[in-house]
Amino acid sequence: MLFGAIAAIGQTNIKRIIAYSSIGHIGFALAGLSTGSNEGIQSSILYILIYIVMNLGFFSCLLMFKRNNEYYENLDDLSGLSKNHPLLSISLLIILFSLAGIPPLAGFFAKFYIFTSVIEQSMYFLAIVGLLSTVVAAFYYLRIIKIMYFDSEKEKFDNDHNSWLKFSLTLSSILILFYFIFPSEIIKIVSRINIIQ
Repeated sequence: MLFGAIAAIGQTNIKRIIAYSSIGHIGFALAGLSTGSNEGIQSSILYILIYIVMNLGFFSCLLMFKRNNEYYENLDDLSGLSKNHPLLSISLLIILFSLAGIPPLAGFFAKFYIFTSVIEQSMYFLAIVGLLSTVVAAFYYLRIIKIMYFDSEKEKFDNDHNSWLKFSLTLSSILILFYFIFPSEIIKIVSRINIIQ
């Protein structure tokens, strides 16, 4: 968790940032497994499901950063994105806040389930490490948002995106934003998984 959070801080390439942050997110999923309880395993499964949705949205955004058939993936390329592409910026904002674990987005609940299962097993040190890595990771997610909304704008990206790309971004953004309305149904499905008898 700590390695993923700290290693991503100095990166300027968006793909590398998400690659290092993925290491941290897998650390959270493993934290749930390390409890050795059904609740911990269920929280890990929920975490991975929510993380897949967040990543689907993030990479949909990444594939929209295209200009003259060339893809752009450096942080500087997102400078002033909100002024030229407001809807794309809002979607990316939702995804980044969710990845950072800001309530009431899906990413917050994913981390909440993990922390709950870890604390229930009295693994307080692991919970503290997880909390610290969340705070560190929030820094580079917020840095991307700052670049999008407060830096001077650059040339617009292309708007002729694939329909499936728009659909996947819209769907993932809606699921992340409104997860708190229907979490019980997903929890009910996952709670049927009983690995440890």
